[in-house]
Amino acid sequence: MIRALTICQPHAHYVALPDDDPAAKRVENRVWRTDYRGYVAIHAGASRAWLDSGDFPVDRGVLVFSAVLCIARLRACIHIDTINRALATPRCAGDQAIIEDLGWVLEHAHTTGPICWVFDSVRILEAPMPARGARGLWEWTPPGPLRFRSAPSVPSVASV
Repeated sequence: MIRALTICQPHAHYVALPDDDPAAKRVENRVWRTDYRGYVAIHAGASRAWLDSGDFPVDRGVLVFSAVLCIARLRACIHIDTINRALATPRCAGDQAIIEDLGWVLEHAHTTGPICWVFDSVRILEAPMPARGARGLWEWTPPGPLRFRSAPSVPSVASV
C-alpha cells in the first residue's frame, strides 16, 4: 500500500510531467496540511470541472481520468505566508533553511497557496493504473507491480 492524493485534471497531468517540461507542476495547492512526508501516488480524479483552469495549454485528448499517473515524494507542506515571511525578514537559521530549500516555490508557475504541497522525485508510470480516488490522503494498493518510465535522475524502484 502507498498513500495517494487525488488531484483534478489537468493539474494531475502537470504533476506527471518530467522535470524538464516548463509546465511540470511540483507544487500542489491545498487548504489543508498534512504531517506526512514520503512517497504519494498521484491520482487523476474523475471530475472535469477544472479542465479550463490550467495555466498551460494541454491537449484534452492526452488527459487520463480515474487513474494513478505517477509516484512523487512529498517533501514539504508549508503555508505560503511562512515562505513569504522568511524571504522578507529572515530572523534565524530556520528561516535561512526555508529560503535555501523552498524559496523557489514562490516563483513556481503553479504556486497559489495557501498550503503548498511540495513534490520532487516524480516517477512517471509507464501506463496509468485505473483506481477510484478519495478525498484527503488515502491508501492505494497497486493492482500489480509498478513500472516506471526510465529516467536517470530519480531514485530506484526499490526505494519507492
